[in-house]
Amino acid sequence: PRATSTQAELVAQYSATRRVVDRIQQIVDNVKRAEDLQMQLSDRAKRAQDPAVVRMLTDSANAVRAKVEAVRAELYEVGCHVDQCTLDMPVKLYNKFITLNMQLQGGAYAPTKQNGEVYDGLKARLDVQLQALERIESEDLARFNALLERNGLPPVHVPARKPIA
Repeated sequence: PRATSTQAELVAQYSATRRVVDRIQQIVDNVKRAEDLQMQLSDRAKRAQDPAVVRMLTDSANAVRAKVEAVRAELYEVGCHVDQCTLDMPVKLYNKFITLNMQLQGGAYAPTKQNGEVYDGLKARLDVQLQALERIESEDLARFNALLERNGLPPVHVPARKPIA
């Protein structure tokens, strides 16, 4: 009896929340993807026999790792391991989407215009980072894999991307 929201408002709230949750999952998936790529990059250079090749592959792997880490650091607070780390570290996209999700679920009402504007701005920033990661995979990682193949080593595996609604 206390609820004054219409069904349309509740459906709008659910739809907005679902979009935000999908972006949170997209961030989590891509952070895990970046971490996997970084581990593989570190591992491949160690497999070579010739010290000169190891050095060359390590330098190349470190260059690609640095680019992947830059993207990962924009998606998620990589140095944050305590509850209050956002007090002295910049808040990254993951926490911003989490906060938006909490705001959307804070009551039984439709999302506000500002909620939509915040979502659009965060999604645009997320898209920039995900495009950067895709570019790293298609260009830098492809060049590194070519180096590995020339030296008889297995390439870094890049898994297929999960579709997001």
